[in-house]
Amino acid sequence: MSFKFIHASDLHLDTPFQGVQDVDDKLFEVLRDASVTAWERLVTTALDHKVDFVLLAGDIYDGRDRGLRARKRLLEGLRRLSDAGVSIYIVQGNHDPVDQGGLIPSDVSLENVHVFAPRQSNIYTLRTGSGEVVEIQGVSFASRSESEDLSGYLTPPSNDRYSIAVLHASLGTDKNHANYAPTTVSTLRSKGFDYVALGHIHKRQIVEESPYIVYSGNTQGLSLKPTEQGPKGCYLVEVEGDFRTNLRFIQLGPVVFEQIEVEIKEPCDTDTMTEAIALKVESQLIPRYQGDSTKAVVVRATVRAQWNLAVFDEEAVIEELKEYFLGASVPTAVFVTSIKRKESQEDDVGFPSLRGASLESYSILRERDPELNARALRSALLELEKLTLPQVQEEVKRIQGDDELLLDLEHSVTQNLRDLLLAVRGDQEIQ
Repeated sequence: MSFKFIHASDLHLDTPFQGVQDVDDKLFEVLRDASVTAWERLVTTALDHKVDFVLLAGDIYDGRDRGLRARKRLLEGLRRLSDAGVSIYIVQGNHDPVDQGGLIPSDVSLENVHVFAPRQSNIYTLRTGSGEVVEIQGVSFASRSESEDLSGYLTPPSNDRYSIAVLHASLGTDKNHANYAPTTVSTLRSKGFDYVALGHIHKRQIVEESPYIVYSGNTQGLSLKPTEQGPKGCYLVEVEGDFRTNLRFIQLGPVVFEQIEVEIKEPCDTDTMTEAIALKVESQLIPRYQGDSTKAVVVRATVRAQWNLAVFDEEAVIEELKEYFLGASVPTAVFVTSIKRKESQEDDVGFPSLRGASLESYSILRERDPELNARALRSALLELEKLTLPQVQEEVKRIQGDDELLLDLEHSVTQNLRDLLLAVRGDQEIQ
């Protein structure tokens, strides 16, 4: 007995990327195609590995507005798989629920594509190429805000065949995702399936191995949030005699989001900050992504320093890094699009004194580059000018629910105020 299948979820075809603005044409092109490229790679992977079937555990699309390109690419991929004799089993999730429309147009016939209905028992049996019978069950979302435990619609599987459940669901363990279709590990374990293929949580994880309860994660990262960082893809699953199950992760997403941390312990200006970030990227990230799978790495650099040490022009650093990596002989395109300041834990609580070391380190930087003070101050003023009350309200509405972006916004205001105070109040003490 031996057969193979792919478990994937959360394709979010043609969804816009979050927190990535004002990118150059090269990166824009890579980002624009990333989600559909990941889907096409999934199809090719399935065919290359001669899998018997593919499981798609929800959120094929990102919402009600499904672009022509996404619809066309999805159907092309499904047709390639179906024509090759590969069966596809799909549940619809909170981003593409049944009440927002079907995934397959009514006038399109794809013999081997099966979409699970909502809120009812759906059972398919499949005979693999080597003759084994596999039982597959699944339940789709009827509407976006599904509050019911959909595993309740699953029926006890047959003990004499390998059985799989496909669900788009939350185990209540990830605060970064809404608690839709909530269930528990113990509930899923009690159902008696050999493999539970889950979608909804974008961070891949093998929750349990007996039985296998698995989130495949999304096929392409969507932002710089922690759950979106790192390689994204699918699981290639091989089942051998006595139902022995082996999982292998395969990267599909051509764009990888990463975060690095640079620690500064000495006064640092724009040039030294640029060099420090470039060195960190070259030593930590580039060796990790030298294969053909990754077309681009989008990076956020977190600068950890006592607030008075790192005085630099963020926009200038980002621009210099862009020019450097575009001209560098590296196997993967690198784009540093964001720099986040984070105070060293050595700092005192609140605003530290501007006397002593604070004033001294600022003076050193000012002597090193007389124009730095003016550039930093202009940058701070521009940022503060942007953050008028109506705009803050509008921005908060846009990023409502995203704690990380809210913290970034708060930190930006604090940092710019400190730059201003440092520049205009000399060595007076700020309480």
